Amino acid sequence: YKYPVFLSVPYLEHGNRTVGGVVSNSLENRLTFLKGYIDTLIKTFSESGFDNLEFKGVYWQSELINYASCDYEPELIKQYNQYVHSKGLKSIWIPYYCAPGFETAVELGFDSATLQSGYAFPRSGDSLTEIGDVLPGSVEDSAAQAKKYGLGMEFELSIGASAAADRFYKYLHTGYSTGCMDGGMMMIYQGVDDLFRCAGSLNGSNERTVYDLLYLYTKDRFTSEAPVVDTEDRLIVIKTDSRSSDFVTITDTDSTRTSWSIVDAVATEGLNYVLEGEGFYLVNTKGTAPGKYTVSFNVSDGYNVSDRATLEFMVIDKELPELNETLEDALKVYARPDQA
Repeated sequence: YKYPVFLSVPYLEHGNRTVGGVVSNSLENRLTFLKGYIDTLIKTFSESGFDNLEFKGVYWQSELINYASCDYEPELIKQYNQYVHSKGLKSIWIPYYCAPGFETAVELGFDSATLQSGYAFPRSGDSLTEIGDVLPGSVEDSAAQAKKYGLGMEFELSIGASAAADRFYKYLHTGYSTGCMDGGMMMIYQGVDDLFRCAGSLNGSNERTVYDLLYLYTKDRFTSEAPVVDTEDRLIVIKTDSRSSDFVTITDTDSTRTSWSIVDAVATEGLNYVLEGEGFYLVNTKGTAPGKYTVSFNVSDGYNVSDRATLEFMVIDKELPELNETLEDALKVYARPDQA
């Protein structure tokens, strides 16, 4: 087996620049440069002794069709792709969301093109002030545009960005829900070694989950299911004027932990509590009268919502004997208020 490699072809703008003795002021001259560059790639690669690599094709590096540059820009790309194919190579392209000409990828002769949404990269500074942040809807819209014009989806990962794992999950879920996962082309942008770092992260961490979910996606095995909350047969006994905290068990194999959130929480009046997305709860019974209290809630992963779950609390004003370590033992001493 030889690992397939695609190499970038730089974009030479129309103008009066001289590159290798070629002036980029005409269709013929620019094609001369491009053909010479491709020939150089082929020759250099074949002479480099890469026994385990195969030069499979080239990547057109410009992310748009620069119609303003000259009248023959589409023709330049068509003839470029024809020359690529004449050399037995494939040609790929990754235009950005709403890039001029992205919808013409098929007729321009590219073997495969994928559309990037840019959602992985939050804007900041002047860019954020002037044009705003990239919103989640851009992923759905770019996927819809890609399907309409025969393109695939580009997935983008930038571990250093805020909420990187949750943003990447958006790509996975959108590809799954729109049908792009089934037989669709996918390309991935990563910040140098992001996927390698994710693969080496601890199991259960957001970074490792990104790697595991991407693996499932590439094998057409990714799914999008609701979180499952385990609160059955659990009664938390807590003394008045004290605190109790712990984690509720939540499982969801197709999302990241930080994507979880508590929704539609309803509690018995008089109970002071905090309940967070990853299942952490804290109850403060200062000023709370003895009795039975409940907190009912759902957990959302941003796309699906769990079944209704309920936490039960019994607030008591007596000391719990040290030997009563189980719920059954506790109930022998303190009957449920609704059964008292």
